[in-house]
Amino acid sequence: MPDSTALPATNWLMAYILDTFPIVRRKDEQRYREYRTKRMVLENYDALEDRAGYRELGI
Repeated sequence: MPDSTALPATNWLMAYILDTFPIVRRKDEQRYREYRTKRMVLENYDALEDRAGYRELGI
């Protein structure tokens, strides 16, 4: 089982990966007028980084 404290990707990499899902983006923008999935994933990813202390380390 992978270590749940290891965050293998950076915020910009997560954003890049999410940008490779154009259908999700299109449907989100139609329904919510924003790419809601991307915003929510990045907000939660940031929260995980904060809890893991990666931001304090500058990683």
